[in-house]
Amino acid sequence: MKKVIVLLFFTGIILSALSAQKTKRYTIMPGENIIEVVSQSELYEYPQFEKGAVYFKDGAKSSVRLNYHIVYEEIHFIDPKGDTLSVINPAEISSIVIGKDQFYYEGKRYVKLDTVIGEVKLAAAKFFTAVKKQKVGAYGNTTDGAAESINSYVTLNNAKLELTPQSVTTIAQQNVLFLGNRFNLFLPVTKKNIFLVYNKKESQLKQYLQKANLDYSSRQDIINLILFMNTQ
Repeated sequence: MKKVIVLLFFTGIILSALSAQKTKRYTIMPGENIIEVVSQSELYEYPQFEKGAVYFKDGAKSSVRLNYHIVYEEIHFIDPKGDTLSVINPAEISSIVIGKDQFYYEGKRYVKLDTVIGEVKLAAAKFFTAVKKQKVGAYGNTTDGAAESINSYVTLNNAKLELTPQSVTTIAQQNVLFLGNRFNLFLPVTKKNIFLVYNKKESQLKQYLQKANLDYSSRQDIINLILFMNTQ
């Protein structure tokens, strides 16, 4: 257990440093296609399609080369003809393995397994979201529209991005944490959902949250919370 905690600690330091880096943003002009604007290196999770397998809930398995498309939020595979296709009917899938990584479909988007601590699973979903929209007015001038909150988008609005927006749209890649159980049912990490996960330890959780300045987007903060709650 000590080795696991130490490993998680140092991994957390590395990822915290990475998350502190400024997220790259892209400005999409009306009529432009997001796929043509976003850097090719950021379209997919992996630089190339990796050996993997799709496991279905009915027990079937398909071994193919796979990759996760971050903009489309789809798992893609290469068929025997060399064509790139998307995995359909994700609700029928139990899990997907790409290289050493494992993906689950949480009902609205794919999440990649990060850490398993006891019976709690920590996963993350990576996708692009609109962080600002501007309308084009007279003479081509832009006017500020309502800037979309990333947190609000993640937990409440699950609509996909418009690939060809009609307004000046600023997008950024987002990495959102999810908590899951042994049945691979996942919920976005929010205060409300954490209380659902630990509904039988509500008093202990309240005490922890009163003392900890919890950042619900911080991987290390959530790991510390899980480790603590496992001792209660």
